[in-house]
Amino acid sequence: MRAYAKAQYDKLLTEYDDFQVDCEAVDSMVSPIIPISTRIEITNDLGEAIWGLHPLLNSTRAEAYLPDMIRRLDAIVAWCDEGHEFDWWCEFDEATGKIAYHIEDDDE
Repeated sequence: MRAYAKAQYDKLLTEYDDFQVDCEAVDSMVSPIIPISTRIEITNDLGEAIWGLHPLLNSTRAEAYLPDMIRRLDAIVAWCDEGHEFDWWCEFDEATGKIAYHIEDDDE
C-alpha cells in the first residue's frame, strides 16, 4: 500500500506540467489526514522538518492513514489525468471521493 501511495505522489510530481499540478496544494490536501501529533512524532524521528509527503509516506507511524491518503492521491491523479489543473481552489469531496473546483464569489 505504501509503495502505491508513493507511486501516485511521484506521478503528481513528475508526470504533469508544473503549471498543471501545484505540489504544495497536493501536500496541503493530503498531509492533514495525519494528525498533527503524529506528524510531530515523525518530524522528531527524522530530526528535521518535513517537506512534502515522502517522509510521511515512508513512516510506519502513518500506516493507519494510508488508505485515506491514497483515496485523496487517487482523486488528484484522476483529476489531472482528465486534463484539469490542480491548485489551491480544488477541494476533495468526501461524499464522492472526487476533486471539485471551488471558487468563492466575493462579489455577492
